[in-house]
Amino acid sequence: MINQFKGRWYFLSNDFPARVMLGDDCYPTVTHALLVANLVKPKRSDIVKISGCGYAHTARRVAREMKSKPWNHDNIASILPNLLGQKYEGNRLTGKLLETGHADLIYENQEQDIVLGTYKGIGMNLLGNLTMEARNKYRAQRERSEQPY
Repeated sequence: MINQFKGRWYFLSNDFPARVMLGDDCYPTVTHALLVANLVKPKRSDIVKISGCGYAHTARRVAREMKSKPWNHDNIASILPNLLGQKYEGNRLTGKLLETGHADLIYENQEQDIVLGTYKGIGMNLLGNLTMEARNKYRAQRERSEQPY
């Protein structure tokens, strides 16, 4: 089981630098994109402020000043698979993700985010579950490509 997305496993975190697109806008991390998706009627200036933050922790601080919706499963579940697909598809992170083998990926966090992860073992672990789904997809693709004809 991998339950800390830190150190060797930091690349599993939504805060890890990996360019993703949401709509017509590019973001430096999955976190940046989720923060914008969670805004109530975002203005262009809000999107620019958040996407321009160099680090996810800075983007969180900037987003706190804006009107956000409460985190909810449906909102995140509708966009996170696409964002994770962009993060891992056909790049160095695909191999790193496959290096996690068959380990359960549990995003245990101290921010009490029980939608994306778990807090003290309680939560939906959406990030962990969707990342494992992506890993299974890439594993199956690799196995198909390695089969002799």
